[in-house]
Amino acid sequence: MSSNKYLKYLNISLLVMFAISVVLIFLVVKDSNDNVKLDSSLDTNFYWAYFLFLVAVAGIIIFSVYQAVTVKGDSKKMIISVVGLVVVVLIAYMMSSTEIPQFYGTKALVADGTLTPRTAQMTDTGLYTSYILALITVCALLYTSLSKIWSK
Repeated sequence: MSSNKYLKYLNISLLVMFAISVVLIFLVVKDSNDNVKLDSSLDTNFYWAYFLFLVAVAGIIIFSVYQAVTVKGDSKKMIISVVGLVVVVLIAYMMSSTEIPQFYGTKALVADGTLTPRTAQMTDTGLYTSYILALITVCALLYTSLSKIWSK
């Protein structure tokens, strides 16, 4: 199948998803006076948003794998990037703590089971991962800027 047919089917599917989204938005506006109908309409919209999110994630994964398989050299770069990200997350996980932080409302969160040592550790891991990736980004920007200045 040629790429024009793929684009045609993709455009048709995007238009259908857009039309469904518009209809669902109008239903929410129409049902805004009745709380029972509004709750149902909002639930439908949330499920539709979840579906659209999953379609987007699936598209990203499928096209990334397709690109890595079909273009020589891209698979090596992709594997290096994924391994690098896993290493950063492992470093962040090793730096994280299971200690529950003390802030306003902590006792209530611990009492109802929302805040556990595992949750605190995963939150720490996410924060440390963000910090490490931000540091890597800043260093890469500085390196490229300074290397351009010094190469002149």
